[in-house]
Amino acid sequence: RLPTPDSRLPASSMTPLLLFLLGVAAIYVGTVTAAFSALMQLSLRIMAEGSGRDERLEPYLHDPRRLFIPARLLLGFIPVLATGLLARVIGVDPARFPLLIVSIVGVVLLCEHVVPLIVVRRDPERVLDVLLPSFDVVARLLSPLTLALIRVGTSRRRERPVAGAAPDAETAAPA
Repeated sequence: RLPTPDSRLPASSMTPLLLFLLGVAAIYVGTVTAAFSALMQLSLRIMAEGSGRDERLEPYLHDPRRLFIPARLLLGFIPVLATGLLARVIGVDPARFPLLIVSIVGVVLLCEHVVPLIVVRRDPERVLDVLLPSFDVVARLLSPLTLALIRVGTSRRRERPVAGAAPDAETAAPA
């Protein structure tokens, strides 16, 4: 039995606050990833590796997946929650569904891309210095899932010799 419009739960008075907090969380995670991506440019990366500023940055520079996987998980989770909350307020009937989609696309573009890029464009290293300690806590909480996903994505195949290349001493057949 489908609920009638009158039997739906009323939109909670907490929904606007929750949507605001999800927007802030999206800006936060988007800013961390934008700053780290900017830092990955070779010249900035060399400066960051040689600066010895923050030991928290080192594992992420060594394996960027340790930062990007938890960030992607969060940036996937946030719009899903926001969509659910907005659907309670806007509704999901055919007439209002386009408004829901446009709203979520706007939130994602603004909170996950535009605002973070504006924040990091002047000094991505400084932004990362400020945000990385708190993001590191979140990344550590997600580390079991992150490490499992890294293992799934890591090839366990041995390097195959290139066709026509001379075999090395280990793989050469005994004469």
